[in-house]
Amino acid sequence: MHTSRLALRQSCRSYNAYNPLQALTATFATTAKRAQDGTGSERFKGSFADYEAIYEQLQSGGPEEQQKRSPIRKVQREVSLQSRQASLEHDIAQQTHKKERRHVQPVAETVDASAETLPTQDEPPAAPPKQHSNSGKIRIQKENVKKQTGYHFKRLKSPSVASGGGIWAKVDEERQAAKFVAMRTPDGEKYLMHAIAKWVNILSSGKEAEFDWSNEDGVQRMRTILDYSARSRPPRESFAEKPLLEPWALGRRAVEGMSGLEVLDQEIKRFAAWASPTPAESAARQAIAQQTQDLVTQVMGEKVDRIQTKLFGSEATGLALSSSDLDIRIYSHSQRRGNTYMGLGYAMRTLQERMTNHEEYMLVTMRWSKYPIINAQHRSTGIDIQIVSSPSTNNQAAVTAKYLAELPHLRDLFYVVRTMLGMRDLVDVFNGGTGSYGLFIMLVAALKRSQRSSNPPQTAAEQLLFFLDFYASFPLETRGLTIEPTPKMFKKHAIAALTPAERQSYIHAASRRGDDVRAGQWAIGVVRPLQPYLMCLQDPADPTNDLGRKSNAIKNLQASCKYVLVGLNRMLDHVKQGKRAEWTRESMLELVVGRCHEVQLERRAKLAGWAGERAELEAMREEERRELEESRAAERKELEELREAERMELEELRREEGSLAAETQGDEDGKKGEPLVASQ
Repeated sequence: MHTSRLALRQSCRSYNAYNPLQALTATFATTAKRAQDGTGSERFKGSFADYEAIYEQLQSGGPEEQQKRSPIRKVQREVSLQSRQASLEHDIAQQTHKKERRHVQPVAETVDASAETLPTQDEPPAAPPKQHSNSGKIRIQKENVKKQTGYHFKRLKSPSVASGGGIWAKVDEERQAAKFVAMRTPDGEKYLMHAIAKWVNILSSGKEAEFDWSNEDGVQRMRTILDYSARSRPPRESFAEKPLLEPWALGRRAVEGMSGLEVLDQEIKRFAAWASPTPAESAARQAIAQQTQDLVTQVMGEKVDRIQTKLFGSEATGLALSSSDLDIRIYSHSQRRGNTYMGLGYAMRTLQERMTNHEEYMLVTMRWSKYPIINAQHRSTGIDIQIVSSPSTNNQAAVTAKYLAELPHLRDLFYVVRTMLGMRDLVDVFNGGTGSYGLFIMLVAALKRSQRSSNPPQTAAEQLLFFLDFYASFPLETRGLTIEPTPKMFKKHAIAALTPAERQSYIHAASRRGDDVRAGQWAIGVVRPLQPYLMCLQDPADPTNDLGRKSNAIKNLQASCKYVLVGLNRMLDHVKQGKRAEWTRESMLELVVGRCHEVQLERRAKLAGWAGERAELEAMREEERRELEESRAAERKELEELREAERMELEELRREEGSLAAETQGDEDGKKGEPLVASQ
């Protein structure tokens, strides 16, 4: 709450907003923009609920403050009281009637709840007494506020009237708050997905005792609250000052005489070549990964015995783009108690603190889940880094390598589809996407299914169109998808259709006959009560793993595929009809991937610049190392020469001493021989 107050005060100063409504709107705009730009301070964090709490505190006060209230505050208070009174009447009706009451007449002013008499079970609740209300004045004030701020008071109504109160009102309120942020924030759809995922997890875990899964009406009402309308997501907007020509575009003159499919096929190949990291970018990414791994080993080694790190994901499988995340897995070979995934998570707190204070990293956060994960960003290059304590992914890497070798156009198509959904924020699992590996399996499944058709697509362009058409019309609520042993759909069963014992009997029966794939389909092929639209995608590396269980944004993905497919077919029709001049884009792939070359320009430039600086630094270090080696070699040579000279001098001295000793010995022998001759 303290950080929310700081954010609110700063927004008020910057926007001259000294009333609650303008302050909340300004705060949302400011904090959302900071979060998007990555320039926000750690002090300014808060949720919509925090801002609403501050707003309620601003509404309270003494008589003097009541007299100083502006007309906007008065309208806000009256609307809030209407909503609360409507919720109170609805709760009373729920206690006395089994059937849900569909409408409650709101009142304009406050009614004393303590003085109200509850109806008996034989009588319906009495209608509230008519109160005098200045409805005309309130309406005029609402219109004035709407003209000044653009805010619609309709969204302030309590959702308890529509959702039945209780936990339903709580969930609906948070969902509406997330939708409020999503509508006013670029790429803000992820906030709605966060709210949906949060409440699905809470309700599924049984933490909310008020929610009864056996109550079909309550489950249906919650399903309606958590549902959303599918819409095609536009690609991320480019803020380049001048439009840049797409590096993969062929040019209008070059495409003369070519069919639309030939143009699209050539653009896919050129795009894959452009999207692949350059040697300098690959070297820079490897250096960042090694630097991070060294830091992890150093810090975690102080807490955990035999700590190990390993790169996984797209960087390890060779499918990484220049802007892809770096995924690092940490694990320990120690069998000491507590070194489980969550056990390592506690030790990862120290790593988070160290990275937060490290000059090379920014935006460091830690998220607790089944597998604890640290998210960070390399300050100099903007490369996102994920450090996770999770099981081995060797089986998934083997599956990836297998299908890359089997399907010739798979790598190029993955680059295109990965960029298409990445530009629409539909890849990250945390934001409701399928993840890079899940997207890879989706692409493999579509291509394998296409081989079974009477006229299978052969070129990359034809396979891209088949992929878009396959998922644009895929029956998400009734069918799941697998690729092993053969690519096919399987039926999803409603949870109520089979008892747990019956489902387990089918799983055990399939396992006993050695059909692990079918056993996994019985385990994961269920229609989820709150989210029947979730995709069911069986992992070939682990048949019991559903890669689509967290794909909350799959409806938006499906709608985006449909939109892109229609656009490409329209451009192809223009070519067939000789109306190529009606193209509004320089390339066909621009409809698919957007202006990604402009969006990624700054990040790739930063990575290339950092790679260049690192190359220069390495060159300088190499030069220093070479000079040092040369100097050492010269010193060694000089030392050897000195030693050789000393050795030669020593040998000369020894020779001189030897000759001198021989002469001395000869003289002595001569002196001994002279007396002997004389005696003779």
